[in-house]
Amino acid sequence: MAEISLDDFDYDDTKSKDENAEALIAIAIGTTAVAGFFDPTPGGIDVPVIIGAWATMLAGMANIYGMDFDRNNFTRVASAGLGSAGMFTLGTKALTWILKMTGFGWIAGGGINAFLNGIFTWRVGRAYQKAFKNKGDLTPEEFFDLLTASITFVDVTSVWKYIKNLF
Repeated sequence: MAEISLDDFDYDDTKSKDENAEALIAIAIGTTAVAGFFDPTPGGIDVPVIIGAWATMLAGMANIYGMDFDRNNFTRVASAGLGSAGMFTLGTKALTWILKMTGFGWIAGGGINAFLNGIFTWRVGRAYQKAFKNKGDLTPEEFFDLLTASITFVDVTSVWKYIKNLF
């Protein structure tokens, strides 16, 4: 599976902070989408890749906006948030696994899982981008809300522009 690394990211001095943050979000969406597509289990073995990609993305964004970022603390918050949203997370993973196992195919199930990973990565990236611009952070409750809010048309269209560039 693809691993996101700040070593792969070149800060572009000709671009704004926001444009550089968007580039990090795009890399993380690609990483989590690929991990989601190839995750064959309802248990979500892609979750560690997701948390790692989010932590790396946010460490880079914190650097861009001149903020301190505690990667270990974020990993605890993200794990707690995903744990709290466990039924939702388990439900989405189970749905994609059922699609894969019942003849709808690996492409359909993997595609849905990839897209959901991309949506959640986009939400986390954009929320932290806004927080870092305002020199703040997200509470565990705000993080939980990101993961359990209904998916909107804005989510879908925003993430689609990133995912279509993967292929």
